[in-house]
Amino acid sequence: MDVYIESPLNKAHRFERKAEDFEKCCRFEEAIECHKNAKECLLEAKKCASSLGGKQSIDAQINFHENQEKILANRQAAFQHKIDIYKNKQKEQMIAKEEKRSSMNFGNSLQIENEGKNVAGETEIEKAIYRAIEEHDSLVQFLIHREDQTIEKDAKNLNTSSYKSGNKLSKDDKTVIEELRTNNEQNL
Repeated sequence: MDVYIESPLNKAHRFERKAEDFEKCCRFEEAIECHKNAKECLLEAKKCASSLGGKQSIDAQINFHENQEKILANRQAAFQHKIDIYKNKQKEQMIAKEEKRSSMNFGNSLQIENEGKNVAGETEIEKAIYRAIEEHDSLVQFLIHREDQTIEKDAKNLNTSSYKSGNKLSKDDKTVIEELRTNNEQNL
């Protein structure tokens, strides 16, 4: 039988996993709160740590959670801003359609309200927002988590057998940043 130890460090890691799950669902406030809780647990664990290496490791984790709070706050603001912009555009389009239909003496406002919505009640614009955010996030995550490979290594791989075997070369920062720029231009 496994014995589960409820240590501050275990709690911190559990909060971190919960924060990641909330972040995937675009529930930024809950994710920020989990990172705060993880940071508090790590501060408690730091008091119990006896070795210098352990304290330094915990400090690094605390810094990570502080940075994640800031990143998530920025993502939340950007996400909300995009939603507001798209909702305003949608309202303007709806008003324009309604004015056009009323000028043509069509009074079917129910059809206007339901236009552009799917079975779940999401509009096409909201779907586009979620899709764009997922694309941006995947490209940003690639930049954050990619291995430290340099252009020299990629050039070296070109001249080796891996190039001849058909292995795909990894994207460099310049390519990923250009993709992000292109996605931003398309979505605005």
